[in-house]
Amino acid sequence: MLDRVNGPEQVTKYWSKAVSGGAESRYTLVRDGTAWMGRQTQRMAFTGGSGEVGITNHGLYRSGIALEAGKPYDGVLRVRSVTPVTIYMSLRDGNTILAESEHKLRGDGSYEKVEFELTPRSGTVNGSFGISLKQVGEIDLGFAFLQPGVWGRVPGGWPIRTMFTDALKAQGITAFRYNGSMVDVGADTHLYRWKKMRGPVDERRVTFRSGFNAYATHSFGFIEMLQAAEAIDAVAIIGMSMNESGEDIRDFVEYVNGPVTSTWGAVRATDGHPKPYGLKYIQVDNERNISRGYVEAMKKFALAAWEADPRMSIMTSLNLGADGYIRGGSERERHHVEGLRTRAAGPQDNDWARRRVERELRDAENNLGEQYRLASELAGWFIAQGKGHLLSWDPHYSGAIEFADRGEGYLNEMGITLQRELAKEIGVSFEKIAQKVESLAEVNPMLGHRGCRLGNTYPEITEMQTRAIIEAAMNIEKRGIPVKVEIMVPLVGNHKELRYQKNIIKQVAEEVFLERNDRIKFMIGTMIEVPRAAVTANEIAEHAEFFSFGTNDLTQMTLGFSRDDIGKFLPVYLEKGILKADPFQILDQKGVGALIKEAVFKGRDVRPELKCGICGEHGGEPSSVEFCHFAGLNYVSCSPFRVPIARLAAAHAALR
Repeated sequence: MLDRVNGPEQVTKYWSKAVSGGAESRYTLVRDGTAWMGRQTQRMAFTGGSGEVGITNHGLYRSGIALEAGKPYDGVLRVRSVTPVTIYMSLRDGNTILAESEHKLRGDGSYEKVEFELTPRSGTVNGSFGISLKQVGEIDLGFAFLQPGVWGRVPGGWPIRTMFTDALKAQGITAFRYNGSMVDVGADTHLYRWKKMRGPVDERRVTFRSGFNAYATHSFGFIEMLQAAEAIDAVAIIGMSMNESGEDIRDFVEYVNGPVTSTWGAVRATDGHPKPYGLKYIQVDNERNISRGYVEAMKKFALAAWEADPRMSIMTSLNLGADGYIRGGSERERHHVEGLRTRAAGPQDNDWARRRVERELRDAENNLGEQYRLASELAGWFIAQGKGHLLSWDPHYSGAIEFADRGEGYLNEMGITLQRELAKEIGVSFEKIAQKVESLAEVNPMLGHRGCRLGNTYPEITEMQTRAIIEAAMNIEKRGIPVKVEIMVPLVGNHKELRYQKNIIKQVAEEVFLERNDRIKFMIGTMIEVPRAAVTANEIAEHAEFFSFGTNDLTQMTLGFSRDDIGKFLPVYLEKGILKADPFQILDQKGVGALIKEAVFKGRDVRPELKCGICGEHGGEPSSVEFCHFAGLNYVSCSPFRVPIARLAAAHAALR
């Protein structure tokens, strides 16, 4: 053991020393900060004699690699040496070499990429993969990867073995999750960022370490997870670090679900997968305790993800435990508080001891039921966004054999108690909520129950949102900060829809003004996303103080193209000249643009001071910004990363 750790036989945990003949060897694990991947490099040296010096890998738990005769296996190494030397890659059955390939390294001290193919002459279930030297020399092995040829991988050539996916299908797996220790990796947590996890497996310079495999670097990342899920038609749940930035979260959603014409959808296509993955769930971090920071991270993920895909569900990853999140605090928490009260009421050694126990009591009383309050806030926030159905809970229940026999502890840990309490809080039974969620499912949600339609059928949603906006604005104004409040009603197609929503907004605003004995100014407008709204803009302008053209949906409804599915035929349309450009990236000025001009003309005929602008990806595209300028629009709105482009384009348009 000491030689393996400190001596001349330091061999990385999942590999085995392989020396034959009279060869003399030295094995060292180098931890000098120059590793190709991770924290250590396997150095092996053939120091004298004759024979072979190498290492072998015998598969998971050293149980043997199943090799099929006559079928190729391919792989890649990252290896370096300071002098030219020949290395040998082999497939073996015990001491018998079934296939072997050699490669001469340049020996310039850099990590060289070595690609190889091996075809075993016979099959075995006890195979191994070897890397070796047959003459004096020294190499540093930084990365090794072996997989079946295309014959043994899922369609598309992804590095996912059909043996693996077939086993998942046989077990009836319909959903699986990529998270766990891939997020919580201690000192390496900062490396877990999705943009570091794409591209060729040997170029992902990330250490996917975990407590289970502290010295292994793994090539199975979120991309492979999505591809495996696709291969078995399962639902994938992708966990991400809660420290991902908002911009990177948005980019991730566009990468996995965006059309091939979007910035990151195009990157996905370049990576070999033009079709969107259709991911439905993102999980925020792994097995956390709920806290203010975690709740804010959930909100951050939701807002960023919805910029790219408004249908994305955001899933918690929380350790509820047998105590659960109980309104007013769990029995254990209440017992702790009572104990502190007893201590505080009793004699103390000195004033310092008394202050300490009083502080502990005060903190415990303030935190009593805090977990439930945070869970309630989180659920309420999603509901306030009109997206309560997109909040998913993963309570991380125990794996103990007796888990389901724990009675109340089982209900707490599974989150059932929490769901029931939250249902009581909003005055609806748990069963009714479950039924309502199921009843609200839609075949075509883009044209379904959303926008002002939701506010007109459930006016309490508009009431809640209006109160939140007005109260927040008044709070800010009290601090001496001027606020301009514009409340925009989305997806209006009929002036009556806007009129009903406007009445609700004004009524709630007056209630708040009366309660606070104060007033603020605010405007009510609408988003023009439905073609009918554009052609009846004169009627809508009677009730709207501003128009914002939602060009993403307006393009979908005008052209009849689904933004999510256009990638299947857009390349052909562009090649044949049916379309000059992707209409979701560059505004269709003859069609959608004509509707915008007509709406501006009709709207200002009724309300000359009507403020008009656009909101969507077109707001950051130069030619579209120029069109907006000459169409008489007052502003453009776009994703944050497009703002500099939009400002430059607007300046150019003004100069012309």
